[in-house]
Amino acid sequence: MVQIRQQITKNTKQHYMSKHKMDTIRTFNRNIMRNKEDIQIRDLLLEEMAEELQEQREFLRNDAKKNIETIQSENRKTYNKRRKIAPIYKEGDLVAIQRTQFGTGLKLRPKFLGPYKITKVNSRDRYEVEKEADKLSHRDIEN
Repeated sequence: MVQIRQQITKNTKQHYMSKHKMDTIRTFNRNIMRNKEDIQIRDLLLEEMAEELQEQREFLRNDAKKNIETIQSENRKTYNKRRKIAPIYKEGDLVAIQRTQFGTGLKLRPKFLGPYKITKVNSRDRYEVEKEADKLSHRDIEN
């Protein structure tokens, strides 16, 4: 009876291993119970994997940041290549503003409006102006 039982277990193990294409070491490892040491080893491995993942992420972030900076510097360079520096005015300067609205009947009109007096200098090349033509006569503007 014992011999028959051993033969049956041997045949079923071989059948299981051949069916699932596993070697004997793998089949026996599945049946080993876990203890505290195995869990600690698993936790250590998981911590190490998490640290490695963080390092990879940091490397990828730094690489992407570097690429973005190079692209931005190239874009800045091409933008500034044909850009004209804005003139700097002071308070009290007289300026003329170029006409931006074009339409019918404006062909013979002057291209510039003004003169205007700068009353306040704001940041980023912006100015507040006041019409100066009220104080001057038409003859003074033309001359």
